[in-house]
Amino acid sequence: MRIAVTFKRAGAEPVVRYALNDAVLHQGSMARLVEIDAFVDDEFVASYRADGLIVATPTGSTAYNMAAGGPIVLPGHAAMTLTPICAHALTNRPLVIPASNTIRLQLPADVRGVLITVDAQWVHPFLPGDIVEIAAAQKPLIMFASKQSFFDVMREKLHWGARSDRGANKGGA
Repeated sequence: MRIAVTFKRAGAEPVVRYALNDAVLHQGSMARLVEIDAFVDDEFVASYRADGLIVATPTGSTAYNMAAGGPIVLPGHAAMTLTPICAHALTNRPLVIPASNTIRLQLPADVRGVLITVDAQWVHPFLPGDIVEIAAAQKPLIMFASKQSFFDVMREKLHWGARSDRGANKGGA
């Protein structure tokens, strides 16, 4: 699954970029909180006060999203994650959102220095009044099929849930 990220600024043509991993709305080089309003299908979700927000695909869920404490989404699931980066409030938790929904992000206040980054390839300044809409792309990216299961890859690459050879069965009392 890929996501289509549509950047809208008043008086300009919308710009669409596609991502295999994620789209990130973040406070550029400044180490300060940014307030971001999030909507799902025009329903207000929350006003996040955080270093930023990550919207990830199942593929991207094991990258920046996972490092930020977001959920791992199994491949093949049609879903996106909405994960705050270092949220100021403990009640702002990551969400898993069906791919049939559209996520809209915007700034509620006059904040400067915010950027939108798509798959770490496209970066653009994000100003009050700008809107980004993120939805499942109509066409997925077709990749090769691995003979390893997703969980085999997770254990191999991330040492996730791997059993240890150390323990009580190694000749001790």
